[in-house]
Amino acid sequence: GRLPGVAGVHGEPWREFRTKVQKPCLQLHTVKKYIKPIEDVTEYFIQRMQEMKDENGDMPTDFDNEIHKWSLECIGRVALDVRLGCLDPKLTGDSEPQKIINAAKYALRNVAILELKMPFWRYIPTPLWSRYVNNMDYFIEICMKYIDSAVEKLKTKDSSSDLSLLERILVSEPDPKTAYVLALDLILVGIDTIS
Repeated sequence: GRLPGVAGVHGEPWREFRTKVQKPCLQLHTVKKYIKPIEDVTEYFIQRMQEMKDENGDMPTDFDNEIHKWSLECIGRVALDVRLGCLDPKLTGDSEPQKIINAAKYALRNVAILELKMPFWRYIPTPLWSRYVNNMDYFIEICMKYIDSAVEKLKTKDSSSDLSLLERILVSEPDPKTAYVLALDLILVGIDTIS
């Protein structure tokens, strides 16, 4: 079925989705759970920034990508319940985190073109549309991998008092599609908005 997210819809579909995810997202104990992990990621990133400076104290020319890595590491911790390893100094261009960043940047920069210009893609699959769909398929695949893993971990969890955001969504909405869409929204919008 079709399950819209918060970012790409308006009106009643937006309200329905927001209603499903609002309570788990805004509970104080859920928010508090991420203060220390995000603080740890940020402190590590600050250390990495010191290491990245050149002899003049300047950051590398691709520093914006480093900020994308930091934001994805933070968002991945919240949306997918994992550290993705984005801040590894030996991260390669074909690594999963870098592919996620590249796909997010591509999607965000081209969604307006697809939506606002003449929608030829509705009649014939244009190259832009095909690549956009491939990017979204990659996101869905990644989200499913980590969320399906969280579903398995949740089955063996002893206590329901210390649940992560993802686990709270999965408990309140047994269909993992809600968690997939929330994670996708958080990653897509978060990478670009934060950085």
